[in-house]
Amino acid sequence: MAKYDFNEAKEQYEALKALGKQVDMTRGRPSEKQFAVGMRMLEGADALDYKYAGGDARNYGDLAGIPAARELFAQLGDYPSARAYVERCDTRL
Repeated sequence: MAKYDFNEAKEQYEALKALGKQVDMTRGRPSEKQFAVGMRMLEGADALDYKYAGGDARNYGDLAGIPAARELFAQLGDYPSARAYVERCDTRL
């Protein structure tokens, strides 16, 4: 079994970090091309406004929920939006 060298791993990490690449390793995020396939089904439903503050609501929003929804519920509950968490609603009860 090879011995792990923390310093070598750290150097490799720093070298990769210095490249300045933006990598999203999130699983299951569809591309714009994949979203485009289903957009025609939504045209008549006035559901084409899916962009928000640099995000895409079709792409699962943020981990804590779409910021506008978090802000709305924070106002209703009288607490900071940073404390709001909006989880998906499953209607298949």
